Amino acid sequence: MNEHSSGTELALEDLRWLKALASRLVRDPHMADDAVQETLLVAFEQRPRARGSLRAWLRTVLRNALLKEWRGRARRARREELVGSPHDERSTLEVVEELALHRGLVERVQALEEPYRTVIVLHYLRGHDVAQVARDLGVPVKTVHTRLRRALHQLRQRLGPDREAWAALLLPTIPHTLPPAIPALLLPMYLKSVAALLAICLLCALVYLRSSSSHQEQTAVQQAPSVIAAMPVSGSGVDAPVVMKERESVPLMATTPVAPSATSSDLLEVHGFVRTLDGRGLGDVEVAFEAGRRGVFAEPSEAHRAHSGREGAFVLTCPRIGGRLNLRSDEYVGVALPQLEGDMPLSVPIVVAAPSRKYSGVVLDESRTPIARAHAEITLDGSFVQSRDVGGQSVHLLLPFVETACDEAGRFQFEHAGFMSDALLEVSADGYVEKRLALPQLSSANLEIVLVRKPTGPRTICGLVLDANEAIVPGAFVSLGGATVQTAADGRFRLECEAWRKGGWIRAFRSGSLPAELALDQALTASTPEKPLVLHLGAQPRSIEGTLLDAEGKPVVGARVWTPDTTPFGDVDMQEGERSFRGGTTVEALLTGNTDPWASQVTTKTDAQGKFALGGLMEREYALFALDAHALEGLGPVAVWSGSKSVVLRLGHAPCTKVAGRVVSRSGVPLSGVSVTPGRHFGWRASDGTGASRWTGFPIVSPFAAQTIRENAVITDGEGRFELAPLVTQGVFLAMQGKSLVLSDSFELDNATHLDALEIAVDASSRFRVSLAHVAEADAFRLEEGDGSHVPLYIELEGVTISAPNASIEHGQSGVVLTSEGDHVLVLLAGKDEVRRVPTHFTAGGLIELHP
Repeated sequence: MNEHSSGTELALEDLRWLKALASRLVRDPHMADDAVQETLLVAFEQRPRARGSLRAWLRTVLRNALLKEWRGRARRARREELVGSPHDERSTLEVVEELALHRGLVERVQALEEPYRTVIVLHYLRGHDVAQVARDLGVPVKTVHTRLRRALHQLRQRLGPDREAWAALLLPTIPHTLPPAIPALLLPMYLKSVAALLAICLLCALVYLRSSSSHQEQTAVQQAPSVIAAMPVSGSGVDAPVVMKERESVPLMATTPVAPSATSSDLLEVHGFVRTLDGRGLGDVEVAFEAGRRGVFAEPSEAHRAHSGREGAFVLTCPRIGGRLNLRSDEYVGVALPQLEGDMPLSVPIVVAAPSRKYSGVVLDESRTPIARAHAEITLDGSFVQSRDVGGQSVHLLLPFVETACDEAGRFQFEHAGFMSDALLEVSADGYVEKRLALPQLSSANLEIVLVRKPTGPRTICGLVLDANEAIVPGAFVSLGGATVQTAADGRFRLECEAWRKGGWIRAFRSGSLPAELALDQALTASTPEKPLVLHLGAQPRSIEGTLLDAEGKPVVGARVWTPDTTPFGDVDMQEGERSFRGGTTVEALLTGNTDPWASQVTTKTDAQGKFALGGLMEREYALFALDAHALEGLGPVAVWSGSKSVVLRLGHAPCTKVAGRVVSRSGVPLSGVSVTPGRHFGWRASDGTGASRWTGFPIVSPFAAQTIRENAVITDGEGRFELAPLVTQGVFLAMQGKSLVLSDSFELDNATHLDALEIAVDASSRFRVSLAHVAEADAFRLEEGDGSHVPLYIELEGVTISAPNASIEHGQSGVVLTSEGDHVLVLLAGKDEVRRVPTHFTAGGLIELHP
């Protein structure tokens, strides 16, 4: 193929590559095919504007086609809302089981009575049109319309005041071109309440909230909200002079980046406040810096503590590392904890405090039998992310505040929970209707919550799990691929099979044993509590052992050996740090104790003799891959049966090339502080070969065979430059992430030219907040492109970045929001009504104050 010919010539391998890329970017095969066709039309009608990689140009055209389709769907959804379409709640439920993380919304859908639940699943999850749903259920089309309308009405009522935000989240979004090692839709999911079931845009960039740079600036914010202060994001590569202005003197839509004071110290002096939710400052409360991330934090040292003074103000010294500010108090609990990243904070950190209470009790069923492993949490009504005005500054809240699981006797306990007047105690359990009650104002040790069992349906599977010795197995996980239940003390379970499921498997798992597995059509034979379906667990898990050699027959040390040839299981509750989340997982992940959401690979490293061992495997054949961590020389797939003990894998020898360049924004601004990580992918998927049957019943496809080598990551300097060791180029990509990027991005080296002088353009981030001169003018805002398409917004809190269609404005001010740099239209909203539209330019770096 001649990439520099007079026309654009597409070879067969280019077409295959283009289709594979489209399938990685979106799960909807029809949307992927449409985007490929549009890309081919452009390719035959135009030619690349510059000489270079044809595939890089095709990738850009494909991405634009997908974005165009997403924007078109967004516009259609808005038009349907204006005319009262029954499809207000447009859904991306085809990714429900892939993300499967927003437990609250899942339970609201599951709580719908039949026949409403089934039509919701068939129409939105399976994507069937109304006529097809009618055929599946054997009812008239008019009946399906009626059921959908009533089901959506019930969901709107249960979702409460945030249903419009949920409806917007249901719109499909197109992620950036992610490398196969970060599969499009495999998003880091650390929080059950945050990682949204429907939030395909949930992206854990692990970016933390920041605080202000000086006591003078925070005092000005406290005493005179009209004064604004902003600082560039460290590592953004963008600096600007210090500017302080009164609100009245700021011209319409003025943006005011402010640079931090230069310092060579290894410590930061952080100025902030301790306040209650109503804005009252709390004096004489100890504040401490706790180093850590992902919910795991160390005990603070004495040197990094401080006491709040008058009106709650404090000054605290902390190291230039990631962590958070927390309260060390018996009287108060921190319910909103500012995150720090080791550099000067962007805005004044507010530690939100609530009076400490102790709550404990028991969860019972209607027969007053304790319900083991029920879930209890303290939360607020409405969205899992909320903004509150706290003393004149908008603070983001992440819900639930605290959560726990009941023990085997159905008892729960919160030793140190914060009381808020509008807080709720929410209790749920598999097979029961969720219950919510107002949080008691005073500590209580005798709470008793009775849950009502959901009615048994025609597709209810009543079962019993036994081990290989015919002994009952309590606490085993059982799943059809979606929601997971656990067996009771007598080894019994009850699992609802959705009407849309026509194939797949029921699997049962307990640590230390091979899972039980039965085809769904066999599992759906009549079962009752008296005559349960019996699932037998197997023997111990199996393993594969062997040696990895290079082309000369020498052992390869520290190389990756892995298999992505895994077996999907379903959604389970997992714990990470101080919070839990519900995420999809695989059988192999359960067998190896891997708690990462949708842990899609079993991976190990070779030792000093090049030996490796992969454990936690089922009794079948697996596809193995290997990758040298230095030059990224690799091989695979190699078919190996579990139980093999003397496997020999031998790498080839391909030429290596120096890789260097710089990372810049779309507008050409160099981006410093960006992590550039090399990785490699192989063109393989289990769902495309002999293992496809294992993925039956799942709306997702099996993972790609790919690895990123995090230990080889480099950080761009002040000019955005980076340099890597020489690498093999075939299948190799560079994964990029950092606080100066909106989302993680990637760049593939296949067919790229001038590898020692790459220019990689990415979407740079812009952080801003909105302050209104007239407080009552608007209560929310969104961003749009000039053509009316939505621009995603991102909210950073507690170490995660959460996508949202709108952002709220409390008492005339929004919290800090993240978006992409460039020209967007700020749309102010009062309820559902649009107030006005203001074109705005968003620059990369810093904190921009918008005064529309």
